[in-house]
Amino acid sequence: QKEKGEMGKFFQNLNSKYARRFNEKYREKGQMWEGTYCANIIKTRNEIENIIHYIHQNPIDIVGNTKDYPYS
Repeated sequence: QKEKGEMGKFFQNLNSKYARRFNEKYREKGQMWEGTYCANIIKTRNEIENIIHYIHQNPIDIVGNTKDYPYS
């Protein structure tokens, strides 16, 4: 990241283009995701371990058990 805010602008642009094409294809309206892009610097090993755990637990909301989720 060269300048502060560049990554946020990149993701905002990507999200906007993706939503526009998705909405055209499926005749939908509105945003794709709630909230805005957020970036934080990971400073400690504990933080990265917590993030990895969080990511691997996300499928539980979809299928109830990570073993039943084919993409993990």
